[in-house]
Formats: sequence, structure tokens, C-alpha cells
Amino acid sequence: MMNLAQDDLPAVACFRTAHRVRGGIAQMGHGSDKGLTITHREWRWGLGWTHVVQPALNAAGVLAGKDGALLSLLDEFFRCAQLAVRAAGDRQCGLQNARAIAETLVLSALKEDGTISSLPAKLGTTAPPVASGPGIASGAGIYGSSDLPYQVLANADGSLQINQWDAATRGWTEIGGYQYRSDGWWWSDTDTASYRFAVVSGNDSEGNAFNYRYLMKRVVPGAGYAYLTLPVGQQLAPLAALDSAWQQRVGTQWTLTNDSPSAVPIVVLGNPPAFFATLAELPGYVLYGNEDLRYQLFVPVSDTLGGMSIKVPGNFGRDLYEIRFASTTATSLTIGSSIYARI
Repeated sequence: MMNLAQDDLPAVACFRTAHRVRGGIAQMGHGSDKGLTITHREWRWGLGWTHVVQPALNAAGVLAGKDGALLSLLDEFFRCAQLAVRAAGDRQCGLQNARAIAETLVLSALKEDGTISSLPAKLGTTAPPVASGPGIASGAGIYGSSDLPYQVLANADGSLQINQWDAATRGWTEIGGYQYRSDGWWWSDTDTASYRFAVVSGNDSEGNAFNYRYLMKRVVPGAGYAYLTLPVGQQLAPLAALDSAWQQRVGTQWTLTNDSPSAVPIVVLGNPPAFFATLAELPGYVLYGNEDLRYQLFVPVSDTLGGMSIKVPGNFGRDLYEIRFASTTATSLTIGSSIYARI
């Protein structure tokens, strides 16, 4: 065993600190997505970062990560071993492609300093040839998310139609018609995004079996070097019709009462009323929201509680909430710390 003199102890402490720092930095490059119902090749969360894989830089073999967005600002902050770049764009001014700017800057700098020999090839957005596809009858239905519900219709010719719920008309708006293609995704000739279904089965931490079907969306964002794939909705099973307490709330409107007029959402969006609605295709759920909250489908847990209806990994399963009433006749409701009063 090596004997250490008293004078050697500070050096040992420095070595241990440096080792921990290097170990921490290394961990920041590894995804912490084990145990998720769906893991994302190009969207992996890590220590200290929203995600540790930036798709465009990963296509060039460079480990980097982190981006983000606010109500009025798109903010991209990429960090890798060689450099870090931040680009911000203002939605109101039309500067919305901060991601493309940041990707182009970082990749160009890495090529210039010799870290990478060439830029990765850009991906095409032209649909590949039509192929014989799987049956999709089981994929038809309503898909809930933290944003807006989707509707998937299976056509007799084997194609599918995807609709999204529209708050302005309180009805469905067609996104497009899609055919199964040779790459295993559903494409439209007029839409650069493609879709597929993912089914995840297993048992939760309490031993209860689950079987979730997700609608997956794939896009080519930013400078066009890599795909970004996310589940955008979870298929919902029919429920028993709403009872009278919830049925009486359908069509009512509610206004936020306990936030400051200078709060960012109110300054940007105003204070639009939220409203209750139902879907004719899925009448056992309650649809509630406004432009700020977005429009989520709730499961009536009791006459005074509306619960979350989905478990979607990633962006379209975040910012979920519950609706609480003090009584069945209450004229106010709470969502988190927000209080809404009936108009």
C-alpha cells in the first residue's frame, strides 16, 4: 500500500475532485431514459440537460445537446466538447428558425477546425414509394395529448386520414391523407412529416398490466440533417357516458382570476376564456382548455375531479393537470395553483 505524506493530501483531494468533475461531465453525455415506455434515439434526457443528443450534431458524430422554447421565444443552446453556441429567435418577429442557425454555425465551426471532415448529408423530405402496409383498423380512433386531440380514420383503400381538433370551429380539421411507404412510415405527398404507430405493453411499478398505442410523428427540423421523432398522442378507449354533473358543465366558459395582468401568457395571448366540450366520437371524456392551457381530454374521476387521461413520453405528455371543484355546484375550479371562475 502506498504511504502518503501530509503534504500529498491536497494533491490527492485535487485528483479526486478532478476525477468527479470528469465523471460528472461524462454522465452529462449519457441518456437517462431507461425505463421509459418509449425511448427516443434522437431525444434522450440526461444529467443537467433537457436532452443529451442533438440530432443534427449526432448525425456528424458529435455529442451535444439542449434546446428549448418559450411562448414568444425559440432558444437553442448547443454544447459539445469543443464549443457552445446559443441562438434565439422571436416568434413575434418571424425569426423562428433559431435551430437551423445554431446547427449551421456549430457544424460549420467543427468542420473548419477539423473536428469533423465533412457536413452530414441532408435528408430528403420526398415521400418514398408506396408499399403494402399492415392493417390499421386497430389504429383508428382518438388520440389524446397535452396539446390537441388527434383523430385517425382508416380508409377502405388501406390509407389513413389524420385530423386534429380545431378550437376555433370546435371540430376536426384534416391534416392530410397518408399511405404506407417502403420505409415503414405513413406519408402524404403534400406533407413533409410522416407518421406511424407504436404499441407498448408491460406492467407498471405496481404490477398492473398496460397496453398503450401511440401516434408517432417524424419531422426533419432545423437545417435538415436529422429526423426528430416524438409520440404526439395516445389512443384512448371509450368510457361510459358523462354523468349529469359533468354534462351540465359542457358548453360553459371560465376565466382566470388569480394571475397578474403582466404575466407573460396574458400579455401575449390576452386572457381567453376556457371552456368545456365533448367529442361526439368519445363522449365519456371532458375536453377543457384555452389557447394558454391548450386542450386536454379529462377522465371524470368523481363529480368534482377530472383526472389525466394519458401517459405520453416527451413533449406531448408534459404540462398535464387535473380539474378540481369544491362541490358539484361550485362556480370556480382550480388547475394547479390557477383559479378559474365561471363566466
